[in-house]
Amino acid sequence: MTFTANPRRSEISLPARQARWPAFPDLLQMVLVTWPERRRQRRHLGELADHHLRDIGLTRSQARQEMKRWFFD
Repeated sequence: MTFTANPRRSEISLPARQARWPAFPDLLQMVLVTWPERRRQRRHLGELADHHLRDIGLTRSQARQEMKRWFFD
């Protein structure tokens, strides 16, 4: 198996078959760690005051839009 670097991107391109199906440990980490963390962060984003949102460059409507996203997105 070879990995090829795309000169326009800084990430490594994997063969199509591997890119579609993550390995079981990676999938498990996504389900147990990444998804709950995203959910927590998006919920916290909705609790921020307007001046804190301005500090990170978001409007209230952008924060609401982000909160509506699914945890796996």
